[in-house]
Amino acid sequence: MTSALSLGQVTDLQSRAIAVSLPFSCVLGLLSSLIASTMVTKSYLWAYSSFQHVIVILFAYIFYNVLRVNAVLAVLLSSFTGFGIAISTNSLLVECMRWRSRRRSQRLAQGQPQPGNEGQHPGSGSNATSENSGDTQQQGQPPQSGVHIV
Repeated sequence: MTSALSLGQVTDLQSRAIAVSLPFSCVLGLLSSLIASTMVTKSYLWAYSSFQHVIVILFAYIFYNVLRVNAVLAVLLSSFTGFGIAISTNSLLVECMRWRSRRRSQRLAQGQPQPGNEGQHPGSGSNATSENSGDTQQQGQPPQSGVHIV
């Protein structure tokens, strides 16, 4: 029924339908690609753009078919809502990843084991002893200090 209603509206508008939809689609496409390319790394660009597109279409359906908002207003509201949700979700994910990274680096600085590395001890690693041209160095001393164990 919805497609028949939309088809009826397009046939009533005839050539004006393209005159109305073309500027909206060009501006929204340009805005969407600008937002996606500036906010996301290249490896996640398609995922972000797809998520943004789905959210815009979902809200366009809700505004136009469920809430019975005017078509032009529904497109504008769904665009702003979809872009806002996509941008907010991206910002939330970025901040969560930064918080997780800071928390992990603080744990390493304090000497606490990470949740995936319980079996390892903070002191057991490659820095316990090192060799430089056959001589064994004292632990904690840089190689240029001249303090060697004989």
